[in-house]
Amino acid sequence: MSNWSKILLDYLSNNYEQTKENIENTTELTLDGYYMGVIPLEIKNYLEKFNHIEQLNMSFCKLHSLDNLPNLPNITKVELNDNLLNEKEFIKLKKYPLLSEIFFANNKVKDFELMKEMSSMRDIHLIDLSDNPICSSKDYRKNIFDIFPKLIFLDRLGKNNETYEEYEDNEEEEEEEENEEDKKFLDDEYEEDLNEEEDEEEEEENEENNGGNFINNNDDENNNYDVDEEEEEEIENPNLGKRKKYK
Repeated sequence: MSNWSKILLDYLSNNYEQTKENIENTTELTLDGYYMGVIPLEIKNYLEKFNHIEQLNMSFCKLHSLDNLPNLPNITKVELNDNLLNEKEFIKLKKYPLLSEIFFANNKVKDFELMKEMSSMRDIHLIDLSDNPICSSKDYRKNIFDIFPKLIFLDRLGKNNETYEEYEDNEEEEEEEENEEDKKFLDDEYEEDLNEEEDEEEEEENEENNGGNFINNNDDENNNYDVDEEEEEEIENPNLGKRKKYK
């Protein structure tokens, strides 16, 4: 292991300790400014423990190769600005199937042909290739948008020259609207459940009251039945009361 690899590992162990909690909760990892040239194998193996990472930042690292790019299945955003990477290295990002944003400014990309190998990556909606030699090519923007069918922004500008910042603001507004709608839906659901509970309690209370009335009515009927029996007995024995009187 080189001295430089040891320095990097010390940095990672201090800032991204391999505890269970860190591994599960770390979604962004940054190694900006650590000159590597090539990603050391030890660093690759260390980073691959963090399989929940969604964003990997390795700008200003003087990288000229991505041969040891770590296998991280949940990566959606990569920042590799200000390195020495050409189109052969760019297409190695295919290993990230969920990738949607690539920041690759100020590198050595100059040819379209190899980049066509990434045309199947339909989740990519942002690419920053500013300050690469390819930017001066004829029909640069048209060709890149043709290669990536779902691309929204190239070099932070959309097809109609809208800025990435404007897009982010719209995304935030839409997210806030969705959150408000979700909250309203949950409030309505809670109110509906509460009304149902109140209706059930009222129905149970009515049933209890009706049950008590039913019992009282039965008692009245029994009392009436006893009175009727006595009246029938008096009719059958009209002198019964008199006999009792002379005893």
